[in-house]
Amino acid sequence: LEQRRINTKLVNVRDFGAVGDGVTNDAAAINAAITAMSAIQTLFFPDGIYLIGSTSINVNKSINLLGAFSQISVTGNVPAIIITANNVKIEHLRILGSGRTSGSTLQNGIQSDGYYYQSYRALELYNLGGSGVHFKNTNVTGLRQGARLNECFFNGNNIGYTADISAEYITLSNCYFQYNNIGVIVRAGNNSFSGGSISDNYTTGVKIEGATLNPLYVNDGHGMFTGVLINHNKNTGAY
Repeated sequence: LEQRRINTKLVNVRDFGAVGDGVTNDAAAINAAITAMSAIQTLFFPDGIYLIGSTSINVNKSINLLGAFSQISVTGNVPAIIITANNVKIEHLRILGSGRTSGSTLQNGIQSDGYYYQSYRALELYNLGGSGVHFKNTNVTGLRQGARLNECFFNGNNIGYTADISAEYITLSNCYFQYNNIGVIVRAGNNSFSGGSISDNYTTGVKIEGATLNPLYVNDGHGMFTGVLINHNKNTGAY
């Protein structure tokens, strides 16, 4: 039966026991589905609320995650999705946390630990105690992680988007950051934003952090903003 489930390119997470009723903890079922999958396959989340509690979804191979604007709810101080593979695509999912003021600073919506060629499209990242998306440099031995984010919404998080040093060559197109404590933190070079808006964040819209975090690193803390509306952030628009 399991072999039949994974022979097609599209794998339904409910075939592995996920319920999506907002009550059942679906983390084990989701991770079991990923374990059974091959690279390039797509894990589909039918409409529903998939509770994962304090267990992260571990994407450790080059697969796609596709929702029907299905919701993944994380309540613990852990990332909802941890990516430890190159070439991962995530589309049409909503990721909900326990609140921007919850103190759960490790509660990132998507955390990529230094891997290449990520593509995120039409995501909604809400009420997370950490960052909606956090590109870390845990696994990077050089530069240039490389990622594309299109039409993503970051709302009510502690931080909307964080790019650590060496999270380079990332493009964000038509993304919206609103009602976060901080909209965007860029510690890396070559982050490019076009379209969308960064507005109504509670402290800072855009924060660029440079070489003071790593004096040996000479290519950090720069990027480009083209046609991005930055307004009504409470204390500082950008610095």
